[in-house]
Order: sequence, then C-alpha cells, then structure tokens
Amino acid sequence: MLKNSYQWALLLATSICTSILLSNTITLCFYLFNYDDSILLTGPLRQAVSSDSSEERHSFLNLNDWVMLVNQSYGSSAAIGDEAQYLSDSLPCTMETCFDYARCANDFKVYVYSAPPGQPHVSSTYGKILAALRRYRLLTTNPYEACIFIPSLDTLDRDPLSPGFGVQTDQQLNQLPYWNELPRLKTAEQIEIEADDPQRKTLTPGRNHLIFNLYAGTWPGYHEDEYRLSLGQAILAKASFSTTKIRHTFDISLPLIHPQHPEKISLEASGHDASYHRVHQRTKVRRPILLSFKGKRYVSGIGSASRNTLFHLHNGDDVIMVTTCRHGTDWIRYADKRCSVDMATYDQYDYNELMHNSTFCLVPRGRRLGSYRFLEALEASCIPVMLSNDWELPFSEVIDWSKAVIWADEHLPLTLSLMLRRIPDYRIVQLRQQITFLYTTYFQSVESIVFTTLEIIRDRLAMRRRSYTIWNSPPGGLVLSQKYSFDECSVPLAHLPEHCQPLVTAGFTMLLQISKTLCHIYPRRLSTYASTMFTSGALRKVIVVWLCNSSSPSPTYFAQYFNAEVEVIVEDEFRAALHESEQPSVEVRFQPFTAEIPTLAVFSFGLNMRLSREQTLPLLVLANVGSRMSQSDQYLRRLRGHFTESSNRSPDSYASNQTVISERNPCT
Repeated sequence: MLKNSYQWALLLATSICTSILLSNTITLCFYLFNYDDSILLTGPLRQAVSSDSSEERHSFLNLNDWVMLVNQSYGSSAAIGDEAQYLSDSLPCTMETCFDYARCANDFKVYVYSAPPGQPHVSSTYGKILAALRRYRLLTTNPYEACIFIPSLDTLDRDPLSPGFGVQTDQQLNQLPYWNELPRLKTAEQIEIEADDPQRKTLTPGRNHLIFNLYAGTWPGYHEDEYRLSLGQAILAKASFSTTKIRHTFDISLPLIHPQHPEKISLEASGHDASYHRVHQRTKVRRPILLSFKGKRYVSGIGSASRNTLFHLHNGDDVIMVTTCRHGTDWIRYADKRCSVDMATYDQYDYNELMHNSTFCLVPRGRRLGSYRFLEALEASCIPVMLSNDWELPFSEVIDWSKAVIWADEHLPLTLSLMLRRIPDYRIVQLRQQITFLYTTYFQSVESIVFTTLEIIRDRLAMRRRSYTIWNSPPGGLVLSQKYSFDECSVPLAHLPEHCQPLVTAGFTMLLQISKTLCHIYPRRLSTYASTMFTSGALRKVIVVWLCNSSSPSPTYFAQYFNAEVEVIVEDEFRAALHESEQPSVEVRFQPFTAEIPTLAVFSFGLNMRLSREQTLPLLVLANVGSRMSQSDQYLRRLRGHFTESSNRSPDSYASNQTVISERNPCT
C-alpha cells in the first residue's frame, strides 16, 4: 500500500516538472519567432517602443527616454534625467590644486559680495550667516587683498520643491565679478595682451570662493550632490555630507541649522532660561530615560528603513521610541496599520522633556544624512547615538567625535538597548562633558558655526596648524590663535597632552653610540669626558647603543661614568643593515629605538671625537641651555654643532661624528 502511494507521488512530481519545462520551452520559442518588444509595456511606454521605425529593434530604452515616459505616466515632479544634469560638476579638488595660496600670504582676509540689484530676499538662516560674516574680525571691503570670497546669494536650499529655491542663483553666481577670475592688479601691457588674445586669459571659476549649503537634492532620490549650481573650484561648506562625497581637507561638513537657531550667543540669557528640573537632571550621571526618540517615521521613501523598526525598541519605561506618520500632503496614501497606534503614543510625550530627561538621544538619518536633532541633542547635553551610516560629522577635520558620540549601525538598530546599558558611568560623564564643551564652543549659535568654518580654512593656510588637542580641549580653537599654538604645551589647556607633563620637559637624554671602531678604546674615551660632559645636572638618562660584535657590558659598568640612569641597547637587524651600507647616513642614529626616552630634549654624542676641555665646555653649556629651553616650554628647534677633530679627518667619518642636540618628536 505504501509502495503504491510512493510510486503515485513520484509520478505526479515528474509530471509537474515535465509540464513546467514544456511551458517554458513553448514560451521561449514564441518570443524567439514572434518577438515584439512592446508586448510587456503599457501606456506611453508601449507607444514609444512601437513607434520605433528603425530596422534594428532594441529591447531597452536609454535613460532620458525612460525618465520622460515615466514622468508622463505617473506625473513625477522630479525627473531622474533632470537630476543627472544638475549633479555637482565640482572638480576633485584639493587645497593644492584648486586654491590660490598667494592671495593669503599676507593675512587671511574675507570678502563678502554686496547684494546685486534685484536680488531676492534671502532666508532667515542665510541672513544670520551674512550678519555673522560682517562681524568677523578679518573681514575686508577690498577685494584685492581678500583671501576668501563669499557670495551674498542664498545657496542654502537647492531643493526645487522648496519655496526658498532660487531659480536664477546659478546664473547670478557665474555673473559675480570675481567668480571666474580673481582680482589682480595688472599692468597696461597685460590688459592689452589679454584684450588682443582672449585665450591667454585663464578662467578659474569658483577659486577661493566659499559656498554654504544645507539642503541638496530633491524627492525621491535626494542626491546629496544635486545642487543645481556650477560650483567649479569653490570650497563647499555643506550639511549632510557623506564620507564618500566630501573632498577631504577641502570641503567642510556643517550641521543642519534650524531656522530658529540663535544668530549669536546672548550672554545675558546664558544659563538663566533652564528650569530647576532640567538643571537638576543634568547633575545626574544616568537620567530617568536610557534612550529616546520622537520624530517622523517616513512610511515610504528614503530614510524610512531604519525608522520603521524603532517601535521594536520601545518599552514604555526607559526606552521611548515614538513616531508619527504625518509628513507631507499624501502620507495617508502610504499609511500602514501601525500609524494610528504610533500617532496616539506620539502625542503623549513632549519633545523637549524627552531630550532633557534622556541619557542617550537617537539621531537617525532623515531624508538626508543630517537632521536638526543632532544640534538639539548637543544643546540638551544628551549623548547622541548616531544611526546614520557614512555621515561625515560636522567639522570632523578638527573635532574628535569619538569622544562625544556613540556610533551605531543603521542595519542593526535592535542591538542599541543592550549596547547602551553596557556603557559605564565614567564613560557617560566623559561623553557628556565633551558634548557640552563642543556645543558651547562651536555650535551654540550661527556665528560660532560660521567662525569655526572660517578658522578651519585659515588653519589650513597657516605654517603651523592648531593641534587636535587645542581644538578638542577648552577653551578651544576659536580662542587660541596660531601664534600662541606653536607649542601646545605652552597653551593653558585644561588637560595637557602626556608629552607636556613637567617630568617629560625637564632635563635631557644623552644618546651615546659605541661603534665598531671604538670597541677597544671606549673605556678611555669615557674617562676623558667623565669629569666634563657627563657631569651635567640636567642629564636625566643615558642610552648606550652597543654596535660591537662582542657582548655588551652591563649598565652598572657604564654607571660609573655618569650621574644618571644608564640603559644599554644592542643593535638589531634593521639597524645593522643600515650601518653596513656603503655610505651610512647620519640619520641612522635617529632611527627609532626600543628604549624609553623620558625627555623631549635628546643629546646625541659621539665618542670618536677628540675634543679638548675648552671645546667640551661649550657643548655642556649647550646641553644645559637646551634642557632649560625644553623645561620652560619654549619651542626648541633642532640645534646642530659640528666639531672638527683634526685636519687629517676623512670626509666619510665626518657625517657620523657630530654632536646634535634636538627636540624629540613627541609623536614618534
């Protein structure tokens, strides 16, 4: 009985497979012999394909035809083809290839174009930016001395669906007097030559210009490089930059600035507008709510993927995730079954109360990578949890965001609660202190954002940039100028780097090489200098580099010649290869050692020099002076002293027999 059932089942399965194979074969033959490439198309798409009268039939339309027909069929207001023609034409610029350094040789001056006749009213945010620029201390009205040029045209909103979109902005930008050619004082001969031969005139559109932008792209794609502007070589300061689109060390990433963001810091109102409850909550390490989010869900389109899963995290206790489907004019068309429940819960919570009572605030991407919530979380001292992959955070060129935010993956939002509960209290305190400093220093007003943008560009042009430590430590990079930051150890920072501690900057370390030519006579040479060079009170440590083939003596043997700690290191394979070369470089002695060097000042001394007592004393003075310079936190430049042993000294030995006192690079 069972055997017969099995046979019938096998026969039935075989029949089904055979039927499927035959049907596919018939269908394929039908298309091969009676092919009509419009059979699967309907409406205007089918008509377009059928109207192709050429002998050669194509099964695919080009991009522009598809875009035109799709728009005719569905009435789309944003054509992909139109988007393509408006994608950025900005060049792959660097400061070296698209910036004129010569204009900034004397000083960093900023020129703001005056508003052209008939210019439309600018947005409130760009009005604040222009007002801040006119308060900048390095503003100039003379274009011939300017380093940076900033248009008065509002370029913040480049979404054509937005009421603030400027249709003529691109044309007006190219008509600026210095957009295509920077102002220069020319001789009469140069003017005459260019008039006779216009091709000799080199155009550099956008060079040394700075463009501000907050909104790029439009529905449905929201391409971040769709500006509908010809940017040329201009520096772009933009919100919602991705790590793949930004031109690093050329463009600048901005936060998304809300229209209600204050123009400048009001000292009178600072610190007095918060209620007692909010101040009380800020004193606690962990606030009542672990993680919160209140915002739009975007039931369809870009940005909806991660936000549609947030309701799984909501527990109604210490994780509050409330969303609304109300967005745009046709949200009801895309509403799902959860919308009514979500919106009922959404109305139960106050946005600001959630922010100020949460330890962590979720900052997911919106239609674009950035959102207003980022600055709002910083203002509330709520630690941002970034759920926006590839977002280049604001001013990341100078700000170390790893000390202020928590990064999460858009594709793994459900692991957030577990990850955040594992963060210890001390880490929460560190993060909150840092975001408070960063917000009050660089983001508290439109003015501070604009000034930070300009100072970053100014830093790129300086001979010595502000260090990462200065930008990320109070009082910050806007307070300290370049001329006071040549040595960051002399800057009154709250937390000095490790290499700036007093123990490191006191005294000097002596580097003593015993080469193969000195393997038998080094004790006599050590005795010669034991009463002069080796008696300095500033000598902290002696590092003996043993280059002989025999075993090295113990450190206690060398200690009898010095009043300091002695460490002996033996030549390794890498250093041996360098010394065995035909013409060993003098820089062999500066190759990295495994030894611990406790000071910034390093005194390299060669025993194969024959120096009299009179010649030795200046070296001792030089070592002591170098130590005091390091100890007083002065910028110690490398000092080199060359001493001739005798007239019959060979040129080959000269390079290896020099005495050098230098400041050790703290980064090596």
